[in-house]
Amino acid sequence: MAKKRESKEDMEAKLQEVMSFMGKRSAEARQKAWGKREFKKRMKEWGKLGGRPKKTETKGKGKQ
Repeated sequence: MAKKRESKEDMEAKLQEVMSFMGKRSAEARQKAWGKREFKKRMKEWGKLGGRPKKTETKGKGKQ
């Protein structure tokens, strides 16, 4: 039984590696298509870059 567990863990590790690689390639393709500035702008809008999102005005501004 130990062999199955090892192979499952190995498979998960390989899957993680492949998914990471695909994400990086996708990001590189977008950056190439849009340009660096547009890429950063869009990724920030989508919440894909680090940091907190910019504060936006909401309809309800608390108690009034």
